[in-house]
Amino acid sequence: MDDPRHVGGEAYRILVPAGWRIEGSVMWKNGASDPAAPWVRLIGPARQEIGILPPTTFVWNPQFGPRYHPGSFINGAEVQPLLDPVQCIKTIIIPRYLRNLDNADLVSQQPLPELAQAGRLKYPQPAYQNAAFQAGKMRFEYVENGVTMQEDVYVLTAAVQIRSGQTATTLWEPDEIRYSKAPKGTLDAQLPLFETAMFSLRPNLPWWARVQEVSEELARLQAQMGNSAASRAVQQQANAADRIYTERKLAQGGKPISDALIQRYRNHQAVMDRINQTWDGAIRQVEIYRNPTSGENSELPSGYSAAWVNKNGDYMVSGSANYDPNSASNGGWTRLEKVSQ
Repeated sequence: MDDPRHVGGEAYRILVPAGWRIEGSVMWKNGASDPAAPWVRLIGPARQEIGILPPTTFVWNPQFGPRYHPGSFINGAEVQPLLDPVQCIKTIIIPRYLRNLDNADLVSQQPLPELAQAGRLKYPQPAYQNAAFQAGKMRFEYVENGVTMQEDVYVLTAAVQIRSGQTATTLWEPDEIRYSKAPKGTLDAQLPLFETAMFSLRPNLPWWARVQEVSEELARLQAQMGNSAASRAVQQQANAADRIYTERKLAQGGKPISDALIQRYRNHQAVMDRINQTWDGAIRQVEIYRNPTSGENSELPSGYSAAWVNKNGDYMVSGSANYDPNSASNGGWTRLEKVSQ
């Protein structure tokens, strides 16, 4: 549920495992691009936990000078140097959201290039045409109340540069921040619950439509303020945002949702479904291949350049795109086509 001081009402729905409890809220910020995001914790009966953390918009320019130091704000964006996924988890996500990992041991870390590519689906705007996307996962281990726990943390980072004269300002954001924790030895078995819960998250259409209207008004407000008002931007935006929420709630409460907004909502959900497919493959480390002869799709381990299947249904994968198993046998191997998600 959203705070009644903002849009109010039902914001999101999510599937929760039977016997688990849920804690959730909507985090609002004064940034026009994404003013509201869910913060969800699903808590299991045996110390398990699955969560969604809200993204934050950052801005960085090495020439900002002491006036705009890390932690200060410019037009609703926090000043922070650009970080890769591993640095972001350590420097931003853990200190702000997951303090239980402050002194945890790092078990493993890995890039998730498939998830990084999904960023282009989520950010199709022309401004992100040359954006850089990275994604990664880190696994931690620690003792909590006498029980050894393990926790996976995932993040996708999106960064775009805006050039002005001889200088370039970077806008970046840690997004798709997810985590899953459980007693050691049970975390991998929790993956189906993690995916089912994460992929089921859906915004409520009337609430989502109102958020889009707030976003548009905040964008107009930022354009009116301009860079000269940067020192007053945060307070002015906060006051204006509160006014916008109240006015929209009172004036638009019974207003029908336009066909254009409904179509935008459907397009948004279609993109999120495609991103979830990519999430699934990245987490389970599989890729989809198509058999050009039968038209059937198969899931095979990711990270390989080529794959084949023979008449007996045996599969082969190779790190070399030029390798051909038919040159060394009479197995009748058919090369499979990698399916883009």
